Amino acid sequence: MDDQQLTPFEQRLSARLTTYAEQADVSVDAAMVAHSVATAWPRPARLWSLQRPRLILQFAMVVVLLMALVVAALLVGAINRPNPLGRNGLIAFTTNGGIAFAYPDGSGLRILPTGGGEAFFPTWSPDGTTLAYWSKPSNLAPLSLVVLDPKTNATTVVSGSLNIQSDPALILWASDGRHLVFPAIIGQGDPEVYVAAADGSDLRSLAPQLQPSDPAWSPDGTQIAFRGRSHADLDSVGLYVVGVEGVSLRLVTVAQHTNPQTQPWTYVQLNWSPDGEEIAYASIGPFPVGGYVIGVADVASGATHDLTAGDYDGQPLWSPDGRWVAFLRGPVNGAQGVGLIRPDGSDLRILAGAQTSMNTISWSPDGTSIAAYSPDHTQVEVIPIDGSLPLTFPAPGANSAPSWQRLP
Repeated sequence: MDDQQLTPFEQRLSARLTTYAEQADVSVDAAMVAHSVATAWPRPARLWSLQRPRLILQFAMVVVLLMALVVAALLVGAINRPNPLGRNGLIAFTTNGGIAFAYPDGSGLRILPTGGGEAFFPTWSPDGTTLAYWSKPSNLAPLSLVVLDPKTNATTVVSGSLNIQSDPALILWASDGRHLVFPAIIGQGDPEVYVAAADGSDLRSLAPQLQPSDPAWSPDGTQIAFRGRSHADLDSVGLYVVGVEGVSLRLVTVAQHTNPQTQPWTYVQLNWSPDGEEIAYASIGPFPVGGYVIGVADVASGATHDLTAGDYDGQPLWSPDGRWVAFLRGPVNGAQGVGLIRPDGSDLRILAGAQTSMNTISWSPDGTSIAAYSPDHTQVEVIPIDGSLPLTFPAPGANSAPSWQRLP
């Protein structure tokens, strides 16, 4: 119904309803509702007539009912709107071969039992209730992927009897917290990517024909991106996506400037944007500039563009709200700085006072800070993105990467 067809009273009511609907981010035919209310009580000219108290009471009841419906729409709109941000919880990290966690100021420190040996890459589940990590009982023993409940200290071996001989790498949780994906080399074989349920069931390999590595979950948990290359064409390195059940395999894009010396550093360290539309990656830069660059690939079209150029940049990580890509910048050996850049390549900045090791970084759930290790692997650094000085707390013998717990 067109507002021009409404009476002045109905137009005023329609305008108020439109404002409420916009605040609730819901769709409401305000003109139709206003007309319906006026029709239910057809004498608006006598609204304020004290000679008709019964009609005034009826109108008041209609208004109360209408306002209740608007409040309900507000609540439904607030519930249905996705919120990528969460509250900051504990930071999990490794120290002297074990796993610990603490709050960003270093308080609440707790050392978790890991059964001996050395632990790597403790990674919080999306709901913040469990930790996954790599366990290596001894130097000669294979790696095992373990899920730990910090409340009960109960553990589950997720990787089964796989003879994992590769170095420990990032562990990725699905958005529902029920599955994990991880890269592995079994024995002396080729690189592989495995998916498993958090309870240790449903272990399977994805696209082994492409020697996959560097997996990344899509935000909705339905797809996995990975770096792959075919046995038939070892010179062709591509960025692929595949459904979690191993179906709907698709090549997103092929590297344009690879050679045998640079292949290992093409489309690595993948990280999916929160909206699911782009994938950030680290890659060798084009000849003759070289260096290591951060790039972004459009998942739908395969179009790519570099965000940085000619530096030693790596470990890209989207901010929770998708407004920034954080990364590490620095020399091949020694300390690195933490950089921020917009997804379109603008507004590059290196955070003041942030000197970190070459390990992966972790965003705070609220998107205001980044956790990393100090260059000498003795501290956890909490680096605000507003440029203020970092907070630090002890973590002697830290390895791999910290992980920040997300609270609802």
